[in-house]
Amino acid sequence: MDFEKEIQPIFAAKCLWCHGAAKQKGGYRLDVQESALRGGEAHTPNIVPGSSAKTVDKTDWWSLKPVVKAAPSGAGHPIDAFIAARLAGKGLQMAPQANARTLGRRLYFDLTGLPPTPADLDAFAADKAPDAYEKLVDKLLASPRYGECWARHWLDVVHYGETHGYDKDQPRANSWP
Repeated sequence: MDFEKEIQPIFAAKCLWCHGAAKQKGGYRLDVQESALRGGEAHTPNIVPGSSAKTVDKTDWWSLKPVVKAAPSGAGHPIDAFIAARLAGKGLQMAPQANARTLGRRLYFDLTGLPPTPADLDAFAADKAPDAYEKLVDKLLASPRYGECWARHWLDVVHYGETHGYDKDQPRANSWP
């Protein structure tokens, strides 16, 4: 098998955008022979000089293995355990959870782009059910305000694409307002 004619074009078309000079995902680089043969951070290489005629067991590739649910340890939401572990590795810790009124305001602004009424915040703060947060999320996702918030974003995208694209696509200073 000829590397220059048969392998290099495949690497250039399919692999080098993640494992080339500009980016080395997983610490693996294919455009430098020494690095390609050494392997990356999480795996050993499948490149063994002189073994191109041998069959590779593709079931051993990470991308073909079944997904295994990670088992986080710690209290709270499972994602919090992963975040806490990453922060601890950097000598940091998570901030304490915000109070109900702050969480409610954040949800309203994030999902509808609008502030909640004082009555809405009072109702959320008074709800002591374990799923109070999830109920508020569901309520806001079902709200017409949620659709309006995202429609505004996508209409802005369409406006830019249809009215300022084509041959008039010039840099526009301060276009974000």
